[in-house]
Amino acid sequence: MIVIDASALAAYILREEGYDAILSYLRNSRVASVDLVLKEASNAILVALRRGRIGFEEAAKAFKALMLLLNTV
Repeated sequence: MIVIDASALAAYILREEGYDAILSYLRNSRVASVDLVLKEASNAILVALRRGRIGFEEAAKAFKALMLLLNTV
């Protein structure tokens, strides 16, 4: 089992450099996370939006993907 932290999860969701390596872990391993991962990854998405790295629609898609990935919807 692999424990994923919020920064790696946010990098995957936001398709940052190296996200494809994270994808291979998600596909090939059982992955766990700490309780704060949802809040921390959500904050990373919000920061990317505020800094202009992503637009509103991309942020909305990222939040939805995060929720689906964490099975919270």
